[in-house]
Amino acid sequence: MHTIEEVAIQTYEKNREYFSANHPNIIKLLNFLDRAFANAEMQARYDLEYIDGYFDAKELVSGNFLYATDSNKISDEFCGSVNFKKNAYTYEGVPVYHSKSITDLTTDKAKALEGVYPIMDYVLENTHEGERMQTIEKFIILGVALGIHISKIDALVQAKEYLIIEDDLELFRLSLFTTKYYELAQTSTLYFSVADDSALFSQTMATFLENSFFHNRYLKYAHFPTHSSEKLRDIQNTIMSQGFISFQYKALLSKNLRPLEYMDDGYKILNLSKAIKNRLFESNPVLLLTAGPSFHKNIEWLKENHERFIIVAVSATLKTLYKHNIQPTIITHIDGFATSLQHYEGFPVQEFLKNTLAILGPFSDGLVKKFLPKENVFYYEEDTEYIEDFKAPVMPCVGSFSLLMSLVLGAKELYLLGLDLALDQKSGSSHTRGHAFSERHDLSTKDELKESMSLRENLIKVRGNFQETVYTNGVFKFSIDALHNFLPQIKQKHQKIYNLNDGAYFENTVATNIDHVDVGAYEKLEKLSVVKELKELLTRDSVSKLNEKDRRYN
Repeated sequence: MHTIEEVAIQTYEKNREYFSANHPNIIKLLNFLDRAFANAEMQARYDLEYIDGYFDAKELVSGNFLYATDSNKISDEFCGSVNFKKNAYTYEGVPVYHSKSITDLTTDKAKALEGVYPIMDYVLENTHEGERMQTIEKFIILGVALGIHISKIDALVQAKEYLIIEDDLELFRLSLFTTKYYELAQTSTLYFSVADDSALFSQTMATFLENSFFHNRYLKYAHFPTHSSEKLRDIQNTIMSQGFISFQYKALLSKNLRPLEYMDDGYKILNLSKAIKNRLFESNPVLLLTAGPSFHKNIEWLKENHERFIIVAVSATLKTLYKHNIQPTIITHIDGFATSLQHYEGFPVQEFLKNTLAILGPFSDGLVKKFLPKENVFYYEEDTEYIEDFKAPVMPCVGSFSLLMSLVLGAKELYLLGLDLALDQKSGSSHTRGHAFSERHDLSTKDELKESMSLRENLIKVRGNFQETVYTNGVFKFSIDALHNFLPQIKQKHQKIYNLNDGAYFENTVATNIDHVDVGAYEKLEKLSVVKELKELLTRDSVSKLNEKDRRYN
């Protein structure tokens, strides 16, 4: 007869074997914690105790217990909230809209979904939100504590896949003594998010959604009371960030076909798949202008110093640049929806851009190219590769794309102005004035979790560039996470990125107060000669038609 202590140690050892074989990232975290304890680099905060037939975690400093009573009974009571109802503790992983809810069928969103509406209507008209699900295929467990409730939940729902989330690494380590993860893994696929920051969590959650995505219609979850609710917001944002939600199938089809149309019209396709040797970007500072709140706040500095920089500007800044007679070297545009054409209205755009180059995404509205001389327009491919090995960084927004593009073009010193990817922390504004998608948020409700899922409405706390924390929304958070993942892959050691914005912090960048930029170290540039030389360089790395090999394989 084994003692309770022997059983707990045996459970711990078998769990470690399971994690070593199947989740090496988790075992690395556990090994790190064990070494930190052994070397006295960290002090344990909890002690596992067995009291009157149940386990509990004692907080060493306060002497308080996590459960404070029978953990088995607490777990049974908690599992009482777990059920098969569609409308209780459920995320809608695949949103469904009724065509009757769309008041304007001419909008971009309506047209992109027009072929799917009959299916959605059928589903909504033949099901009811209050119905009971027959099976639960995927389940999210938010909060492990000692994990005693996990096996009890599995006995009820018997899901095929579980996403298990715990932010406290030390508590999770203790759960290895009390919860048989290795047994659960014999009947279910397990995903773990342990002590993850928001960016790493988004990756794990995205993997959970992508695998067997056809079971994502209703995602049931259980939130253990002692665990923070922050991840509830992150779950919502990751669900809403799924590509098919923000970029519907018909829009994707259109985007993938357009590079062929552009080449048929004689436009150039630029290769952004590898670093371009570029004397101009290597020897001169590059200033990336995007339409976040910091752009307008620093317009006087920009007016005084713009001639010293090669300027890469997103199209949403054009009206302001025209107003202040600031000529961009390159403009970027990736949005294919008609709303973004507002950025080219209200000023003599063709005259203003006659000496500007444009690098346009494959989905860009076809009218954008009409605002510039044809020889100054360069498109790029994202996912298609009609031209062998021609591709570009795929990013959620034009600002984050333009940052990576500037690095590919060889920027040695890159300054970011307007790429806040966060709200103005006083006014709640998402963008500079005049932006087509500018919104103002009520920051008094910033910590509230909205019942309905929305990338733009739910506010999220992230690390600030100059402040300790700032609030952003799901759309911006998606871009922050994308930069976190892809910036290290593209940025080279000799390249420096200076973040001048009072917004979100980006890893691999240097937070720099704009008044501390040594503009006197940079000479004023002859912009026309810069544009001429840069156009020749980009043309050398472009093609305007498919060769025989490309035609054969497409």
